[in-house]
Amino acid sequence: MLIVGLGNPGEEYLFTRHNAGARLLEHLKNVWEFPDFKFDKYNEALVSKNNHHSFIFPQTFMNESGRSVSNTMKKENISPEQLLVLHDDKDFSFGEIKLQKDISSAGHKGVQSIIDTLGTNNFWRLRIGIGPVPEFIPTEDFVLQKFLDTELEKMPEIFQSAKLKIEELLQKKNN
Repeated sequence: MLIVGLGNPGEEYLFTRHNAGARLLEHLKNVWEFPDFKFDKYNEALVSKNNHHSFIFPQTFMNESGRSVSNTMKKENISPEQLLVLHDDKDFSFGEIKLQKDISSAGHKGVQSIIDTLGTNNFWRLRIGIGPVPEFIPTEDFVLQKFLDTELEKMPEIFQSAKLKIEELLQKKNN
């Protein structure tokens, strides 16, 4: 399975809400003891693989994630059904997690880029709640804000719940 963590590249975005998917991917890499990420120029992504799965963190900006995902899928002969995208979701309360397939992007530009590039939404998504967006802050500003310290303290628990959901999915796909 190809597991993609969405976010924006660069230190300034590392702990922003929009990088929740990339942070979860990093967590999974460490917990599952995958090799360190290496930059793959062809895929425009940081890549880590074991014998069963590939992890990628596109190094394009969020709204161009589809190019990196598509290149990787072609290179590794992966079908959309074998794709899991980890990403933030402003429409869910902070910490809420949903694993879904065959749904629209719900306005998420990174996911929309993947749908547009692949020509399908027939792939798995793990949506990590970062909301609600305060009324007085534009969404594009909110998602680029850093997590609050109180939110960062809850991330290990959220990531553990996400890991369990992903492991359930992987187990089903292997049976």
